[in-house]
Amino acid sequence: MKLIEECSGFKGEGDVTPLQAEDRLSCWSLTLVTLATVAVSLPNIPKETTDRLLSSVSEGLVYVTLVEETFNASDEYVSMRKAAKSLWLEVEVYHKWLGNKLRKLAPQVKTSKQILECFRDTAENMTTEVESLNVCANSMFRTTKTILFTYHAPIDKIN
Repeated sequence: MKLIEECSGFKGEGDVTPLQAEDRLSCWSLTLVTLATVAVSLPNIPKETTDRLLSSVSEGLVYVTLVEETFNASDEYVSMRKAAKSLWLEVEVYHKWLGNKLRKLAPQVKTSKQILECFRDTAENMTTEVESLNVCANSMFRTTKTILFTYHAPIDKIN
């Protein structure tokens, strides 16, 4: 909540809508991990804020996973939850996304828009040798593309 209160230019989760109908079939934990990954990568965010976000997401994932396990028990959701769990470990502990250091993903990147574009492009170009990489890359691609599509020009004003 503290991070959201300090943000400018972001009105809430209603601003990010799926681009296509099939994108609604997503697992909350994977979307949460994807958004947290982007947030941790943004420039000019103090380390203590990033640490609080990581801690809060970690706490929240327990409840999100519990709800998902209760309502979405199909094999497709189970594989997405496993991918989210694996990805979260990588983000939280190693500060990486699919093997890429978050703050060093693209050293020339300076703005929020460039970070989103970098994640989008990396996810789109990623080879899919392992299913969990494909699921995580797809989630990142859809999420960043949706944010970029929704905000157009004012994305650089988002902190």
